[in-house]
Amino acid sequence: MDPLFPNFLPTQRLDTSALFQERRRYDDFANNAFSGMAHETGGVNPNIVDLWYHVPYYGKVAPGGELMVPNTDSMKLAAGNTAMTAPKWIFDAAADLQSFLIRSVNQKKNSLDTLFGDFKFIKSYQQPQVLYTEHVLGLLGGFNRVLLTNPRYHKNLYTFKDWLDRLVMYVGETGTPFTFSNFFASSLVGIHSTGLALQFQTADANNDAQKNKFFNHPDFAKYVQIAANHGFRVNKNAPWVLIADLNSAAMLPRLYNYNLGDIASVFDSHYTPAIWYDMGFTMQLLYDSYDEYQTNRPLRVDYDICTDASFSWKQGMGLEVSYKRQFLTALEPMSQQEFKEKYDLKASAKVIERIKRQEFEKRIKPVVYRHFKKQFDKLLKENDVEYAMRYMAHFYNPARIYNGTGATRPYYAAGSLFMDF
Repeated sequence: MDPLFPNFLPTQRLDTSALFQERRRYDDFANNAFSGMAHETGGVNPNIVDLWYHVPYYGKVAPGGELMVPNTDSMKLAAGNTAMTAPKWIFDAAADLQSFLIRSVNQKKNSLDTLFGDFKFIKSYQQPQVLYTEHVLGLLGGFNRVLLTNPRYHKNLYTFKDWLDRLVMYVGETGTPFTFSNFFASSLVGIHSTGLALQFQTADANNDAQKNKFFNHPDFAKYVQIAANHGFRVNKNAPWVLIADLNSAAMLPRLYNYNLGDIASVFDSHYTPAIWYDMGFTMQLLYDSYDEYQTNRPLRVDYDICTDASFSWKQGMGLEVSYKRQFLTALEPMSQQEFKEKYDLKASAKVIERIKRQEFEKRIKPVVYRHFKKQFDKLLKENDVEYAMRYMAHFYNPARIYNGTGATRPYYAAGSLFMDF
């Protein structure tokens, strides 16, 4: 295929209006280019994934729509100086892809080494749990600092419940994802945390000028086709990133090698619903943060302002005479065992729901929320905690209430992952 010569501009130098136009130009150009490549090989759908405008939840959501996190016990790690960690079936496909690219270059069938060097991956699976810990501890550290300086927050703060009440208010005011599942679904967690992505080089996806060399390369179409032949799609907005297509004809045999008959079986046996990380991970971090705050700030100073008993109304006309009495009040300590006993699954579910309500308040109509809350409370009252959790996960699922453009099911891609024919 002949070079396309798009000449994209360095988008970081553009103002808002120019950036919008340049992004639109890139989007139109890339769609036409990849569609042309597919047409030349007799395909119907371009071999790409558009994580920005079409499928932002690609790889994060199971066929039924539930947010799911890959289990690390399904991962395979490469030895040596290549950063390749992926589910075993994807790892095998990627290893074969690397071998094929190296052979094809040695046989002078293409010059893709001028794009990707020795074809070693520099980035692959990133544990979302690690990213989440860094994120939420930063938020909790900021919250604890606010407690020390803002009277609206630290007044009458004596117990973990008091601390939690203020945290819920703080989450609503910051507008930042707080629970694990909401963080995992957000743009703060990229495609690499799904275990589906492998990256050849470091580049800035926000700088369209860095994509010129790919479209200008005479063998770029071969790269796209080789990826398809091995069960991978190209990230439309970052062509140096490949994303596994679990439902492709090339990838399905890899699943069979591990006794996985279909996509559903992959999720059933090698993924965990994200909501369960809310119950365990988020709750534990809440306790750790309160424990740190209570340990480092065990005493509070409260003030009782009173009128001076010797006050002379005649002499003090128009003045306020008062004094402050200081009280040292200990914050209630709570051991790990006490926390586990007090915040069992049912109590934890109530805590997580309160926080999620703040995270999604502006996106859900009050009448819809009231109906959900009535059913949720009913399930907890009947001690059906597991169903209540799944019901909550469904109600607060960002993929379900997604309001962006593009796919109505933003975890599907035409002819690709999680779509049946």
